[in-house]
Amino acid sequence: RRLGNPLSQVTALRNLVTLLARSGLDEPAARLHGTLASLAAPADPFGAEAARLADAWSQVEQRLGPRAHHVAEQGSRATLGEAVDEALGALAALSPPPAQR
Repeated sequence: RRLGNPLSQVTALRNLVTLLARSGLDEPAARLHGTLASLAAPADPFGAEAARLADAWSQVEQRLGPRAHHVAEQGSRATLGEAVDEALGALAALSPPPAQR
């Protein structure tokens, strides 16, 4: 984010969608999926990355049902910067709290 490289940000967000879906954080995954689908991305996913994204979206759709599309549509209105902010929040939800000293 600090480097301002949209391609790196998009790639990281795609990988995060997969991680969030595997972790059961379906709403953030759906919102990020919606954002990514709406962006004029520097490069479209292909090969194994495209397959992982499709599988993640399928999992999210299965668990959220029709609501998955509504949540993704909300994400489609976000900018790349807003998606990065969402991603940082989702990562915080995945991280255990720091150990008490």
